[in-house]
Amino acid sequence: MNEDSVISIRLDNLEETGRRHERLIEQLVQSNMDMKTGLAQVATELEVTNGLIASYMSNTQKITLALIAIVAGAMGLSTQM
Repeated sequence: MNEDSVISIRLDNLEETGRRHERLIEQLVQSNMDMKTGLAQVATELEVTNGLIASYMSNTQKITLALIAIVAGAMGLSTQM
């Protein structure tokens, strides 16, 4: 082989390596975008979950206070009889 064909083969190999790197970079960018989308969905679901937990805690507190009031009222009635 002469020197020109060796250089041509090496250039072809470098170009192919460059194309592979470009494809890998495109795949990484796409994966990064998918990951960000997934994280946004998780954040939204977490916000909804936190809202539901806060609502549950508020309702539980109201029910507990109502039960205490009922028991206190019943005890007050029983002591008056």
